Amino acid sequence: IAKMKLIAVHDLIKDKSLLLIDDSIVRGTQLRETTEFLYESGAKEVHIRPACPPLVYGCKFLNFSRSTSEMDLITRRVIAKLEGTEEVPEEVLQQYTDPESPKYEEMIEGIRKELNFTSLRYNRLDDMLDAVGIPKENVLMINSGDVLEISEEKSQVTGHVPAGAILVDGLGVGDVGNIVLRDRQNLAQNGIIVVVLTLEKYSNQLLAGPDIVSRGFVYVRESEDLLEEAKRVVDEAVSDCLGRHVSDWGKIKNEIKDRLSDFLWKRMKRNPMILPIIMEV
Repeated sequence: IAKMKLIAVHDLIKDKSLLLIDDSIVRGTQLRETTEFLYESGAKEVHIRPACPPLVYGCKFLNFSRSTSEMDLITRRVIAKLEGTEEVPEEVLQQYTDPESPKYEEMIEGIRKELNFTSLRYNRLDDMLDAVGIPKENVLMINSGDVLEISEEKSQVTGHVPAGAILVDGLGVGDVGNIVLRDRQNLAQNGIIVVVLTLEKYSNQLLAGPDIVSRGFVYVRESEDLLEEAKRVVDEAVSDCLGRHVSDWGKIKNEIKDRLSDFLWKRMKRNPMILPIIMEV
């Protein structure tokens, strides 16, 4: 979809050194595709300058950096490669956030190579302060729960209280659990596939389907071949279950979900929510 929005003006790209300014780099996927598109269109060099410093931690309050895992962030994937593990201690992560540290430079170079940029330089917090003309001593970096005391002479953090997100959902306050949130995030990021089939009540024979309905996963008109293959995968899963005389609908649904999920991950590297619906006549 991102590539469909791009039209190359070759006179402005071919054999040129290009500078791209972006608000931030979160996962890096789209910016890497844009960079490859520019190279394919004849660009000589592609230099990247994000306005936001490296996102080493995902922010649950902002959609653009919200992730199901910290490893979705390009910074954390590069750090994991450099450290040889995804379980990086907090004190080591702090070194990667310090622009003056060697580990910060190693991380930036790793991101540059991973995303195929000619050069990469992030904006720094002190650069931002210089740009807006605010003295550093007049800026406080605070977190949720910090107690900020303001007087005529100064402002300072004087303590911390327990704090967290309170989610309001319709008439309910704070009653949305983690499982519901996980499902909603998965739906928003990967979409849903509904598999519908009909079984005969007494013989347990397949009478109709399987039919597949996709929402938020792929554009159906451009993915007919993929959905046809997905139908065959479901059909084979159901046939295997019926051939083994499996009559438990729960087991049949799990078999459909497992096989279809494996197929879609191998083909698309995505995990949509899969909802099998079995009707009985």
